[in-house]
Amino acid sequence: MATTNLPHYTDREHARHPTPIAGDEAVKATVEIDTIEIHGILANISRFGACVAAPQELALMALPRTVLTLRATLGTETVSMTADLCWIHNEVGKTTIGMSFPYGPLESGTFLDAYMEGGSAAAA
Repeated sequence: MATTNLPHYTDREHARHPTPIAGDEAVKATVEIDTIEIHGILANISRFGACVAAPQELALMALPRTVLTLRATLGTETVSMTADLCWIHNEVGKTTIGMSFPYGPLESGTFLDAYMEGGSAAAA
């Protein structure tokens, strides 16, 4: 299936850092759009955007502003930020969602720093 870009979409210019999508190091993600919560796993992160994989097919074109909450599978630390939906890619049984952070870069000092530095959160 095809990727659908939202009208304001611009590709992230910054390096994307992959994150584990299974096991104890996977980062759980919740995307909140209005009253809808979409649960998935963080696929990659940068200081300026993120990509989340959700285990269902979605249509997310109407409300591009969202709140993204990320939680380490091991531990209790969470990070929440406003995100703008940039693109969605639907496949049979799953959707990948690309987002950017409109209010500036993701701040350092969280469990996500380990991924930005090329390591894993378990090593942090």
